[in-house]
Amino acid sequence: MKVHISVSNAAIGAIYSEQGDYRKAIAYYEKSLVMQSKNKYSYGLIYADFGTCYVLLETEKTLRNVLRKAEFWKIYENTPLNGRQRMMLNKLLDGFDGKLKSSKINKSKEITIIQNI
Repeated sequence: MKVHISVSNAAIGAIYSEQGDYRKAIAYYEKSLVMQSKNKYSYGLIYADFGTCYVLLETEKTLRNVLRKAEFWKIYENTPLNGRQRMMLNKLLDGFDGKLKSSKINKSKEITIIQNI
C-alpha cells in the first residue's frame, strides 16, 4: 500500500513540475520519499526530479530578481548617482541583509551612510 501511495505522490509531483509549480512538486516528492521503500532505483529517480525542481525554482527566483533590478535601473537611469551610491543601491537590490556601516561600504571611516545613500 505504501508503495502505491509513494508512486502516486511522485506522479503528482511530476504533474506539478510539468505545470511549473515547483514548490508543490517538491512537497509531493518529499511525501513520496518518506513513504518510499528502500528501492534504490525509485529513490534515485525521485531524487533526480526533486533536484531538478530545486534548480528550476532557484533559476526562476534569480530571473525575477534580475528583471526587478533591470526595471529599477531603467526607471532611475537618468538619476545622477556617484559610484558609491550605485554600489549601495545594487547591494540593496541584491538582497543585502545586515547592518549598514560605513566600513562595509567603503574603507574610509569618514564617509557616512547617508552620503552613500
